[in-house]
Amino acid sequence: MKLLTQGGADLDGIDRKGYTPLNRALANGHEAVERLLIDKGADVNVRTPDFYRYTALICALQNGHEAVAGLLIDKGADVNAHNKHGWTAFIWASENGHKAVAQLLIDKGAGINFGYSLVPARRTAQSLSLSG
Repeated sequence: MKLLTQGGADLDGIDRKGYTPLNRALANGHEAVERLLIDKGADVNVRTPDFYRYTALICALQNGHEAVAGLLIDKGADVNAHNKHGWTAFIWASENGHKAVAQLLIDKGAGINFGYSLVPARRTAQSLSLSG
């Protein structure tokens, strides 16, 4: 991967299914590759081309890569972007116990009062972050 990035490969080029190298690295849990691609300038707001339209930030959180999530945020990832069902990175972080990332998202301006329809009683992201 280092040879490709040093040789001028298109970091945001897509494969035949529409995925970028960062999408693939995030989906397969290759944290070192994720970091390299982000540091070399890959689009931090890339989305998966599938039905769900996950953001890079949500993908990092799905795989438990809190450090990569922080790097994405620092490089300008949209903290309020949401997937097809309205889930933001804050909801993912809160729902999966990534409290440090949830706080970082708040510090970077993430909205915390989005309701979503996949949980009974339309719990808000704020209530999720406060729950145990």
